[in-house]
Amino acid sequence: SATQYALFSSLFGLPRLIAGPITGVTVDALGWTTFFWGTLIAGLPGLFLLARFVPLGVREPAFAVVPFRRPPRGAREMLTWALPAGISAFACGLAVSATLDALKLRRAGADFDFMAALTPLLVPTTPAAWITVLGAVAFAGVTGLFTAAARR
Repeated sequence: SATQYALFSSLFGLPRLIAGPITGVTVDALGWTTFFWGTLIAGLPGLFLLARFVPLGVREPAFAVVPFRRPPRGAREMLTWALPAGISAFACGLAVSATLDALKLRRAGADFDFMAALTPLLVPTTPAAWITVLGAVAFAGVTGLFTAAARR
């Protein structure tokens, strides 16, 4: 029981550590006002789901755990799900990074040029571009593994 508490309480801190650098870059690209309204709107579905699963006035909701038994997955089945998810996560990571760079330039007064922001990531030559690409690779790896593990 104490081990589970220690593990889960440390896992709850992960989103804060992961979201910190991402939100800094996003605020730099969008500005504080746009970031605030965007996060406000992004949080609304969670509040609606909270109201759906924990109605007002209920102190301790009752959950029914349904046992699930399935044989372990093989490496081929895991790769079938991990590779496409990883590749799409890599592409999305590069696209989001390029979009934020283009928005940052747009806020500075230049035109919004997505391809000009994406080109240094496709052919990285600077340390910053290499770090961004390596971050996208790490994001792709984690997303692919989580997708393969979570697939039923």
